[in-house]
Amino acid sequence: SPVLSATTNVTVQAAPIVTTTTAAATTTTAAATTTTAAAGTPTIGSSNSAPPPGGMITITVQNFIPGSTVFFELTGEFGTTQSATVRAEVASTQNLGSSVANASGVATKTFAAPNVPGTFTVKATSGERSATTTITVVLPPAATTTTAPVAPPAPPGGLPATGTDSTNWVRTAVLLTLVGIGLVVIASVRRKPRVANR
Repeated sequence: SPVLSATTNVTVQAAPIVTTTTAAATTTTAAATTTTAAAGTPTIGSSNSAPPPGGMITITVQNFIPGSTVFFELTGEFGTTQSATVRAEVASTQNLGSSVANASGVATKTFAAPNVPGTFTVKATSGERSATTTITVVLPPAATTTTAPVAPPAPPGGLPATGTDSTNWVRTAVLLTLVGIGLVVIASVRRKPRVANR
């Protein structure tokens, strides 16, 4: 081995250091947001536009945004108020609840018609979309009662009496027959020639 003296310079070269940096691949995926616009103007229909008081009605709306909540309300005159000087119809609005529009933009709501007759407005609203229709609650026609005539009681031991009493007709017929016979007899007596007395 070589001998190094105190004055000997030794140069040591270091091997180059290679640093490799691997960047992690970052993939950014944006969430897809789909907003389905409702097609056309909202429409509304009723299963019965003239129900009786308390009758069931189904309201159907179309062309609302799928998945949106549709609110239903009923407005009309639900009765009367009366004071000493004023009698007025009471107009108010009743909340009928809500329904969610399906994938086709259709929502339905079933409710009972008011118990008073009159015209009422049904409104369906979801955001800026709305539709209205009217229903007219009508009273059913009054029931008519037909009473059958009561037959007179049957005479004891006989058939029940039906029709009219024919006794007077029989008496009149017999009387006219006798008068007719009498007139025939009188006429025949008058026509006989008289024999002269000798």
